[in-house]
Amino acid sequence: MFDENLAGCGEVSAESETLRRSRLFRDVDHGAVRTLLNTCPVLELRRGQTLLSPGQVDDSIYVVLSGRLQVHATGSNDDPAVMLEAGDSVGELAVLSRRPASASVVAVETARVLAIQEQTLWDLIAASPELTRNLFLLLVRSLRGEEVIHLINQASSQRPPATVDMLTGMHNRAWLKEALRRQVEHYSHTGNGFLLMTLEVDEFHDFRDHCGQEAADQVLCRVAGMMMQNVRPTDLLARYDQSTFAVIVTNTDANGARIVAERIRKAVIDNVMPAPDANVPPTTVTLAITQVRPRQTAERLLAAAEAVLARAKESGGNCIVEKV
Repeated sequence: MFDENLAGCGEVSAESETLRRSRLFRDVDHGAVRTLLNTCPVLELRRGQTLLSPGQVDDSIYVVLSGRLQVHATGSNDDPAVMLEAGDSVGELAVLSRRPASASVVAVETARVLAIQEQTLWDLIAASPELTRNLFLLLVRSLRGEEVIHLINQASSQRPPATVDMLTGMHNRAWLKEALRRQVEHYSHTGNGFLLMTLEVDEFHDFRDHCGQEAADQVLCRVAGMMMQNVRPTDLLARYDQSTFAVIVTNTDANGARIVAERIRKAVIDNVMPAPDANVPPTTVTLAITQVRPRQTAERLLAAAEAVLARAKESGGNCIVEKV
């Protein structure tokens, strides 16, 4: 049903390629699993339509083929947890543990998703060691995501939800400043350093003026999605200004941080495309990597990172600059 439910030659190619590049099917021999995939239905979701609700028992994993969906930790649209882009999947933990869904998943635009039922999933596991490896990694991410959702639910009953950026689902500037304060305090006690990576979308204001706020918001959401897909599980992300993001990078050195930064930079170039008729250059980003210094406060670290990023922008953008 997968092949049969792809509408239009261009869409077939695009959605098939999306599936091949998805986290679940990365490096999988599609010839070995095509017959199984053809038993899986493709669901079409309208904007605002709910795919999963908290407490719902479901027997399928869903892979996003096109469009975007948003995960809401408490089932409320006022409390987004993460954005799902084409190639992302959801439901792995709920299916394999046979537990009810812990969050709601809602389409924020017209979307198409591939539904893989539990028995088909086990058949895919038997057919592909690569898929088994990918599923394991997704389960690790899901478990950590459940911890985040639990913390958001707990916090929402005690104080206003003021630490989440409503557009991208990332943490916001207030959260970043507190997280940096804790990291600096930990560094002062243990000596375990960390790096702060800042990222800005190049020529963002010109793009917004030319294409409009809605198109600009879509670019920001897709950049956020590329960041989430390409950081390490231990990295901490936030959007702290209109077109500026930050990543707290721990347990690595400057070389490790540069690898992460380059992965993000390339992913944005390859995957964040403005509207075809926008007549604007491809989306690029500039990144700065700054290492925490002894006796440096969180405020001074952030100011230093912003200064490095500003110098990088002056050099033309679409680059990575370090101050370590």
